[in-house]
Amino acid sequence: MSSNSKSPSVLIVKIEPKIGDVFISLPFLYFVCNKFNNRFVFYVCSDTAADLLKSFNLPPNLVVVKIGNFTNLFGYARVIFRIFSFIITRKFEVVYFPSVDLSILLSIVFTIFLRTPVIYFNQRGLRGFFRNPFAFAFGYSYILPIGEGCAPFLFFFGYEKSFSIYSKYKSIASSNFKIRTVSTPQPFIIISPSAAEEKRKWPLDNYYQLCDCILSKTQFRIVFLQANKIFPPKTLEEADRLSFLNVSIHQVMQLIHQCDLFVGNDSGLAHIAALFNKPCVVVSCHPIGGDPFHANSPTRFSPATDLKY
Repeated sequence: MSSNSKSPSVLIVKIEPKIGDVFISLPFLYFVCNKFNNRFVFYVCSDTAADLLKSFNLPPNLVVVKIGNFTNLFGYARVIFRIFSFIITRKFEVVYFPSVDLSILLSIVFTIFLRTPVIYFNQRGLRGFFRNPFAFAFGYSYILPIGEGCAPFLFFFGYEKSFSIYSKYKSIASSNFKIRTVSTPQPFIIISPSAAEEKRKWPLDNYYQLCDCILSKTQFRIVFLQANKIFPPKTLEEADRLSFLNVSIHQVMQLIHQCDLFVGNDSGLAHIAALFNKPCVVVSCHPIGGDPFHANSPTRFSPATDLKY
C-alpha cells in the first residue's frame, strides 16, 4: 500500500497528551484501522501518545503523526498549526474526533473548507452544544452516561452493542502489546499512588496502611510505584515482600501486564491495567451521586474493565 497524499484516507485527531486518553481511545484506533483496511489511517497525536504506541504491534495501515505536546496556550496554538500544515495537502474520506474538547476551529476547517465528513463524539448533550455549537451541529451527540471508551462505537453499533464491540477491540489492542518479561516474583499487587491532579490522590498514609494490611493478611508481594522520592515508614522499607520502584512508563506497562491486581487513583496507569483486563481497585475523588458528566466521574472515565471495584 502506497501512502499517496492524494489518495482518500482516514484521519483520527486525538491530541490530548494524557496517558489515560491514549489508552481509552486505543480500541477505537484498532477498530478504525480494521474497518478501513484498504485505506491509510492517519493518527494525529501528541508526542507522548506516539511514544506509548511503540509498545504495541500497530496495524499495517496506521500512520502515526506526531504534532508535539502542549502545556499552555502557545503550545496549543503550535499544535493546531501543525495539524493544519499536515492536512492541507491531503484528501480524507472521513475524520474522527474521539474527544469532547477539541477546538471549534478544527471542526470548522474540516466541515466547511475541506468539505470532509466529520464524526465528532460529544458526551455532554446540550452542554456540548453550548461548549462547541459548530461541532455539535455537524457531528454526533448523545446524553447517555456511557464510558468514554465506548462512546465512539455508538455511532456504528448503537447503545447495546457498543459495550461488546469495545470489549472485543480492547482485547485486540491488549493482544498486540509487546511483552517483555520482567523479573518479579508472582503473585504480586501493584499499588500506584500517583495521579495527574492533587485532588485525585488518596493520601499516601492510607496507601501505607493498605500495604500493612495486605502484607499481614495475605502472601502477595507488593510493587509500590513511586513517581517521586517518598519516605515510607521503616517497617515497610524493611518488608521482604514489598518493593518500591521508580521506573519508566514502558517498564510500568510491562509490570502492570504481569500483575495480579492493580490498586491506585483515577489515573492513566489504571487505564493501562483496564486495557490488559486486570482486576482494578480505583480510588475516585468524585462524590457519590455527583454529576455523571463531570471530568472526574467514574461513569465516564473509570477504567473500562469488568474486573473493577
